[in-house]
Amino acid sequence: MSILFAFSDDQNKTIFGYRIFNVLTNSMAPNERDQKSGGFYAGDVIIVKDIQGDTAKEGEVITYRPSMKSEAFLTHRVVKKLDHLDKVKGTYYITKGDNNDTEDLPISEKQVVGKKIIVFPKVGAVLKFIRKNFAVSVIFMLSVFGFILVIKMYIFSK
Repeated sequence: MSILFAFSDDQNKTIFGYRIFNVLTNSMAPNERDQKSGGFYAGDVIIVKDIQGDTAKEGEVITYRPSMKSEAFLTHRVVKKLDHLDKVKGTYYITKGDNNDTEDLPISEKQVVGKKIIVFPKVGAVLKFIRKNFAVSVIFMLSVFGFILVIKMYIFSK
């Protein structure tokens, strides 16, 4: 699954309703003052499950588009769930990165992509290396498979 996403430029690609995102900043890094669980660091990879925009709950970590036309995504914790914003009815969220001092601008349920399910620490660095050094990565993988085949033939030839 990681390999499929590593080389895909399609930001809306899902596999069985799950997406993989590479974390670029430490805005969700755990800090000493809040002690909230579920944080992660730059270089980690997170798995996000698609959800209906109005089903997120306070305290959950959600991934969303900062604006309706945005190609980027943010993954922050829901601080407040609102049933209206000013005089406009609907579901809105106030989010905040665990390591940030201020809350984000309110977002609509239409901007919500999904909620964080699991974190794979430091895997993002590996995927970044593979993207930048594709030829070296292919040569390495072929060498590993070749080595395994030689060892297999040596062991089973006796």
